[in-house]
Amino acid sequence: MREGEQTPGVNYTPEQRLEIALDEFGVDFIEVDHPAVSDDVFAGIKLVSNQGLRANLLAHSRALIRDVDYVLKAGTDWIGIFFCVSEACLKKRFGITLEQAMNRIAEAIEYAKDHGLKIRFTPEDTTRTEWRNLEAVLRLAKELKVYRVSIADTTGSAHPLKFYPLVHKVVSFGIPVNVHCHNDLGLALANAIMGIEAGASLVDATERAGIVDLAQIATVLYYHYGVKKYKIVDMLYYLSNLSAKLRE
Repeated sequence: MREGEQTPGVNYTPEQRLEIALDEFGVDFIEVDHPAVSDDVFAGIKLVSNQGLRANLLAHSRALIRDVDYVLKAGTDWIGIFFCVSEACLKKRFGITLEQAMNRIAEAIEYAKDHGLKIRFTPEDTTRTEWRNLEAVLRLAKELKVYRVSIADTTGSAHPLKFYPLVHKVVSFGIPVNVHCHNDLGLALANAIMGIEAGASLVDATERAGIVDLAQIATVLYYHYGVKKYKIVDMLYYLSNLSAKLRE
C-alpha cells in the first residue's frame, strides 16, 4: 500500500486505502504506509487497523521516537523501522558515525518493543551498504530480537547473481528475512526469486508500480513453488481494474 501510493499523481483517501486492503487475496502482511506523513495517511491507517483483518498490518517508521508514537496511535501490531547505515548516508545525509546510528536504531527498537510492537528492521539501501556496516547492524538486530529484517534494493540496481549471496549471508544470522526489490532496471522479480532461493521467507509486492508486481510474484509462487494460498484466479482481474480506477 505504501509503495502503491508512490505512483506519480496517486494520493489515496482513507476510504480508498481501506478498499485496497487486500486481506481476502491472502497476503501475509499489509504495509499500510507511514503514519507520520500526513493527517490523511494517518486517518487511512487508523481506518484499516480498526477492521480486524486477518493479515498482519505493518506501519513504516524512521528510527525516531516520535515516529514510533505515530505508529502506536495508528493501532498496527507491526512496525517497520528503517535507517541507512552506508558510509555515504552516514556522512552526507546524517553527518553521524556508525556507532551513533546504531545507538539511534537501538533506542527506537527498544522503545517500540517496550510498547508491545513487533519489529521489522530495514537497513535502507541494503544492497549498496558496505558489508562491515551491514554486519554490525544485523548483529544489533539479532541482539535486540527483532522479528524480521528486510533487505532493500532501494535504487533497484542490484544484479540477481549478486543479490542471491547477499540474501544468503543475511539469512545466516537466523532472523526471518524479507526482500524489498525495486524495479528501476526491470530486475525486481528476478531479484525476488533469487531472494526466495537464498532463504528469504517474505517478498514485498505492490498492486501498482515501483517494486515487485503482486500478480507476477503470486503466480510465480503458485506455479513454481506450489504456494496455492493466494486467490489468483478469483481476484487478479478485480485488482487490475481497481488499480486502474484509483489511478483516474
